[in-house]
Amino acid sequence: MRENTDVVSAAGSFIQDLAASGASPKTVELRRFGLDRFCRHCAAGGIGQVQDITLTVLEAYRSDLRRQKLADATVEQYLRAPRLLLDRLERHGEIFENPARRMALHRRPMRLPRVPTEIQVRTLLEQPPVDSPTGRRDRALLEFLYGTGARVSEALGTDVADLDPVAGTVRLLGKGRRERMCPLGVECLRRLECYLRDARPALLGACDSPALWIGVRGERLHVQAAEVRLRAYSLQAGIRPAIAPHGLRRAMATHMLQHGADPLAIQAILGHASLTHLSRYLRLTITDIRRMHRESRLGE
Repeated sequence: MRENTDVVSAAGSFIQDLAASGASPKTVELRRFGLDRFCRHCAAGGIGQVQDITLTVLEAYRSDLRRQKLADATVEQYLRAPRLLLDRLERHGEIFENPARRMALHRRPMRLPRVPTEIQVRTLLEQPPVDSPTGRRDRALLEFLYGTGARVSEALGTDVADLDPVAGTVRLLGKGRRERMCPLGVECLRRLECYLRDARPALLGACDSPALWIGVRGERLHVQAAEVRLRAYSLQAGIRPAIAPHGLRRAMATHMLQHGADPLAIQAILGHASLTHLSRYLRLTITDIRRMHRESRLGE
């Protein structure tokens, strides 16, 4: 076991390795923010070496977070970064034992995710006006997000070259830089064809970009811009709370399950490494089945 490993240096090495492993920029930034906060806490308490981090130090950090009136889920999220750091240090032999293992976890009751109904999704998809380049783009993008179940970052990171209209598929680059092929439905392909023919050239203007989705300045459409427009269309459709991009991903998975799709096929389309994430959607559909069974008054 090594001695005298500096907390700040260890945190920096952890972030470098995380970025090199292919973790998404959002994940890397989240862990960096969490470790920066933990390092400041350690410095304020005179803790300079990772070998000095004990269960007492971690519990004091949790108490400090709670005194700031943070939600339990936020507190646990901040604790996630030092937990992962200590786990890495233990694996590399820089600490004898990971004290975070002895921390009691705050278990939140699992809440079923809010999922838009099929009627709500169809109403949302009809909102963008198709008499303008941005309207045609948005109509195609909403159909793409719902039809593929892609994360918004995956969708907006797609290039024209990733499309295969003949095969009816698109290549997506997901978390950990894992590639997957997703099928495109008939309506999605029709909207994409319209967008590529009539809207994308107008949005590009004199610019040149490989991006599939183009903003008004001829550059790749940004995530924030897509989120703002989706929210506006939701409110325009009278849907409250507004549907977020991830809501369309949930809707796609849930609606496919409700229509009898194989969970393993949905897992492959969504790019989940395991069925663990999909289990929440499975619980949702089982809840729907129980409700319909109860309302049908079978046996009465």
